[in-house]
Amino acid sequence: MQKYLSLFLLLIVLHFPSGQLSAQDSLRWYVRPHMVVSSGEIVPLWLHTNQFGTVNNFGNGAISTLVGANYQKTLGKQLAFTAGIEGFASEEWDNKALSQLYASLKWGPAQLIVGKKNLDYLNDRNQEMPFLNFRNIRPFPNVSFGFFDYTNIPLLQGFLQFKASFVQGILTGDRDPIGVDKPLYHFKSLYIKTGRFPLQLFAGMNHGVIFGGTMQDGTKIPVDLYNTYLINASEKVGKVLPGEGENKPGEHMGFVDMGALLEIQKTTLSFTYEKVMTDYSGLVRSDDHMIILHLAREGKYGISEIGYEYGYTVHQSGIGLGDRYYEKIQDYTAFLSDNFNYTGEPVGTFDEFTRILYSYTGNDGKYSGRDSYFNNYIYPLGHSFGEHFFGYPLMHNSQQISYFKDFNGQYFGNIGNNRIKSHHFSVAGWLTPQLHYSAKATFTKNYGTYSGFYLREFKERPDYYFRGGKTQSYFLFRLEYDKKNSPVSFFGSLGVDTGNLYDSYGLMLGVNYSVSSQVKRKK
Repeated sequence: MQKYLSLFLLLIVLHFPSGQLSAQDSLRWYVRPHMVVSSGEIVPLWLHTNQFGTVNNFGNGAISTLVGANYQKTLGKQLAFTAGIEGFASEEWDNKALSQLYASLKWGPAQLIVGKKNLDYLNDRNQEMPFLNFRNIRPFPNVSFGFFDYTNIPLLQGFLQFKASFVQGILTGDRDPIGVDKPLYHFKSLYIKTGRFPLQLFAGMNHGVIFGGTMQDGTKIPVDLYNTYLINASEKVGKVLPGEGENKPGEHMGFVDMGALLEIQKTTLSFTYEKVMTDYSGLVRSDDHMIILHLAREGKYGISEIGYEYGYTVHQSGIGLGDRYYEKIQDYTAFLSDNFNYTGEPVGTFDEFTRILYSYTGNDGKYSGRDSYFNNYIYPLGHSFGEHFFGYPLMHNSQQISYFKDFNGQYFGNIGNNRIKSHHFSVAGWLTPQLHYSAKATFTKNYGTYSGFYLREFKERPDYYFRGGKTQSYFLFRLEYDKKNSPVSFFGSLGVDTGNLYDSYGLMLGVNYSVSSQVKRKK
């Protein structure tokens, strides 16, 4: 199916520029060769993150080239067609990909996209570390529809605006050998924002889920679109995957956020509070969240942008194990004694047991605990595509952890480090009218996972690698020289990762060559 779709889109891209065009149309093509060198096996975070999968996570370096073109045809005042193609290859010819191939039809503010297109329109561009980071992967085949920019709601005269997106795709390629082959992926978002005033308020939700696919024994996981999209229980999926598969079909991740924008004389200050979750209960029971502050001035100043992001994914609905687990316990007194050195009176009822239990574990509640973001026993590879992770960028998978200092071989899920506190600072501006700079500094404390920290129930693992938390810092400095009216720009980045986990120093150098032209043809 993907092969036929790619062929169809390629024919569209090649056909339109040579057809009979009736208006002023545009054609753009570009080339980006770049080189990356790294002192460690893990390429520094800010060199490979947000590169749409064109920079490898691992290895001591590579020389790569990106080549692409896109064509836009105006069909009327409200209607426009766009098609694009992009290829990527490194000096090792085996590492190559048709990274983008798509066709898009835009009618006013609404847009339909078919194929593989970089999903840079799904997240707030001011956020450098989104919880679902599509900017870190090459796009997977999908159909997308949405109002990707804020659009006035009819009859409200611009006082209220919305934006929304709906994506349905398939995660092709080489999936984990113990996991599920060719699972489906769905994403949707909806935002509401006030307008027409300097101070604007907004709120929105985002939801992504991996579902369906074929297990290694050939069993196909049933697809229940309605219940999967709404995160409901599914008897249809439960017939093949009883328990968790029925309770919550697929691997779900999402976040809701709200905030404010203040625009005064070409200066914008934004504040966002973001609540992350893996199920509905996480909205109420989990303390995990992000805080994003961003200040930007329009124009070329010494400091044009300043940003700060705080991330906290440590709580994950608490350390509880869930009510169903507790109901299986036969001897409440022995359980409390073994796990918490309880020395009180014998405990005879479940209500009394849970009351005492929560006095030790905190006010987590019966149905909460140990959510373990981006880990799922049905989909062990989870939110990964083309060897790149599109979850929270500061988390680490098992391959990265294998290169950590003094690592003792403990693996607990593919994403073995997902409980993190972080502070991220960024600044950008212009040293000259042609020379742009940006700098980033990220400081983290890493706690691994609950399944690693606990040997069983509430018995702590004394030799756990992340016990007590391990600090790690990530730095980047980037320069880009872009002369006005020149098709060529040059860029260079220096990345440094250092701390208790690993040390790595890296350099990226590259050239962007882009040519755009207007093509006017007769009817």
